[in-house]
Amino acid sequence: WDLHILYKYNALVHSRRANALQAVILAFSIATTASSIARAKEEVLGIEEFHHALTLLCGILPLLSGFFLTVNSRFAPAVKWAYLQSAATRIVGEIYRYRSRVG
Repeated sequence: WDLHILYKYNALVHSRRANALQAVILAFSIATTASSIARAKEEVLGIEEFHHALTLLCGILPLLSGFFLTVNSRFAPAVKWAYLQSAATRIVGEIYRYRSRVG
């Protein structure tokens, strides 16, 4: 049971990391889109005084978004969660199979 508890705990940790990383990626994607739209329509919106800030944001936000996408694909917390959850379930099945003397 100790291994099952360890796998379940690690699965929970990776699940939280995956959800947090997905939220950050979503936020940066929306911010990137909003800043590029604001930059393109700054005359219509009347925000010409923020031209330099919007230009800077249009350069930095895609870089940060790409960084977090790379982190997500490199560390793959959602895949690790799935493997750990599956292993924990298989351990429980093996324990009950042993207890019931089946197989």
